[in-house]
Amino acid sequence: RGSMRLDCDNFAHNSQQSTWWEHMLPNGQAAHVWFIADPNTLSTAVTRLSFQGPQSLTAVDIQGVNLRAAAGRLCLMQVCFWDQGSLQCFLFDIMQLGGHVQSLQSFLESSESPKLMYKAQVGATVLAHKFGITLAGVLDVGTAYGMLHNGQHLGDLMDYFEWINIATPGQREEAEKIEQNP
Repeated sequence: RGSMRLDCDNFAHNSQQSTWWEHMLPNGQAAHVWFIADPNTLSTAVTRLSFQGPQSLTAVDIQGVNLRAAAGRLCLMQVCFWDQGSLQCFLFDIMQLGGHVQSLQSFLESSESPKLMYKAQVGATVLAHKFGITLAGVLDVGTAYGMLHNGQHLGDLMDYFEWINIATPGQREEAEKIEQNP
């Protein structure tokens, strides 16, 4: 099976350990960020996500290379939610976790756990193709924007951040740099 090879595919030189840190948000609150790169830490994250239910709201985002094509490469998935009064952000290193990502299936397929996602169709296609996961309980923020604004489309995720007034100075320029660098 011919899959896309990236410079970072050589795990002997580039594997990272799971870790966590606090990140200060522009509003002064701290987000607890968990980088998840091994099966044991993944198991802990899956347990925490199992508590997400109808009264919770979770944001999901995926990043990769050429995700519109079947041969594209999913590299990172971010899942954020409020827990115990603070923002929790899980960054799943999909490249290191490989098939272990399948353990997120019950959360991602739960219609009882509402999830916000930008370009949900792309995420649904990638997760179904790569891991056999069928997303459920997802609200596409671009579609919601269009429904509220007479069919207008968001150009990109930064348009959404600006619409809900959470964009920070220089964020659009930084996002454009990231998009231009595969």
